[in-house]
Amino acid sequence: MNSRGFNLKYKEVNADHGGMVPLVLPDIFDFFDECRAAVMTNHTLGIKVQERLSVHYDSKHFLRIAVPNLSANSDIRVTINSISGRKVFDKRVNLTNGEASVAGMRLPAGTYAATITSSLHRYSSSFIIQE
Repeated sequence: MNSRGFNLKYKEVNADHGGMVPLVLPDIFDFFDECRAAVMTNHTLGIKVQERLSVHYDSKHFLRIAVPNLSANSDIRVTINSISGRKVFDKRVNLTNGEASVAGMRLPAGTYAATITSSLHRYSSSFIIQE
């Protein structure tokens, strides 16, 4: 895996299968946060480029999105789906200097997928809300 450029981390714990879960679970989420990358697709050329998409949700029910390479002011569509695929939010929002925000979004703890769509690009990322 190292020779092929994979981001690899290994952690060994002294526990049985059921006992190891609480020991490694926080590290798993940290690993996914470090590896989080969104795929940007240029629909005109059909080229895929790895880019970072930043999605942050805070306890005040405020969702903040930073979208790379979209610094111009424009409208984007923000779609949030639960891990089961149920759409929990779908709305056009204004992107200003590469950032967009949505206030008053009440999301319970869980895993979500965010899709950001502009006229030429589509970004995806996942995020986790913990209690």
